Amino acid sequence: MSDPDDLWEQLCAMPRPHKVVDFPRKKPDGEPVGYIAMWVLTQAEQEEAIASADRRARTLIRAGDEKGSMAKEGDVQLGFKDLYTNAVADEILYRACRKVGKLTEAFFPMAAAMRTKLTVDEVGLLMTNYWTVQDELGPLSSRMTVEESNAYIARLRKSGERHFLDSVTPDGARDLLYILVCHPSRLQTDTSSPGPQPVVGTSSTSNPIDVAAAIADAFEEAGGAPE
Repeated sequence: MSDPDDLWEQLCAMPRPHKVVDFPRKKPDGEPVGYIAMWVLTQAEQEEAIASADRRARTLIRAGDEKGSMAKEGDVQLGFKDLYTNAVADEILYRACRKVGKLTEAFFPMAAAMRTKLTVDEVGLLMTNYWTVQDELGPLSSRMTVEESNAYIARLRKSGERHFLDSVTPDGARDLLYILVCHPSRLQTDTSSPGPQPVVGTSSTSNPIDVAAAIADAFEEAGGAPE
């Protein structure tokens, strides 16, 4: 195992992963007009995006209120939520969209430029692309293949520890349970040299359905069991 200091240095030196997506506007021949590189925001960048979006929404609310055009419901002006949601999408995309081949350079000159040049649908599609890129590049497993299910099962059998299941979203857990229960013949059943095993009734955990029950119990105890 790497020394903690060495591991941190390695992590800092690693390039940030990214994916190239189509720009959501078509040429007459149906091909995209160009491409954008997207990377997942850091915690600091996410906080900056949220703060900027909050400031913009509050500024627009104040401007509308001064003109007497913003209705109020108690202490909350109607429309703030929609304004904030739109603004945070712009701020996230401004930071996440990079030039292909020049990742250090933002694709858009500023968030305000996006608001004046892009349509609502274009911003919405770019945000969908961002969530997909975040899902694919991030550590959370929201979809589960048979191969990935085998890896999780093998790890559970070997270590008997549940903490690694925290990286599986409820959707990923549904996939895992579905494959375990409905397609057990596609799973590996080698239980040689098993580690600590969760006890499920009196049956062996080599049965995929028993393993499914153990995983379901783990998610229920963690408060994240899929409905």
